[in-house]
Amino acid sequence: MGESISKARLKVVGRVQGVFYRVSTREKGQALGLRGWVRNRLDGSVEILALGNKVELEKLVEWCAEGPSGARVDRVETEWIEPQSSSSKEERNSGEVSLPDCPGEGFVIEDTV
Repeated sequence: MGESISKARLKVVGRVQGVFYRVSTREKGQALGLRGWVRNRLDGSVEILALGNKVELEKLVEWCAEGPSGARVDRVETEWIEPQSSSSKEERNSGEVSLPDCPGEGFVIEDTV
């Protein structure tokens, strides 16, 4: 049986901007083999969207509760989202998961919103 692919959206609240949280999250996501992005929010939080193996995503969620040194994480709000299967026959046969809001590969830092 193949690995379980999942998608999660996280909102990290606390002192998480100006402490290299986004850079550290990108590095952690890449190390875990996840796809996704991380960005600052105008409300002072950090938002993360990640796609990958459920076990590795759970490791990212755990890490986000601590964050890099210098961060103070008050809470992590996690929303698990069912990834959509690809619609074309060719994509379905390849086993790819379509995720238009995640990059094709890797973990990237997005602009503040």
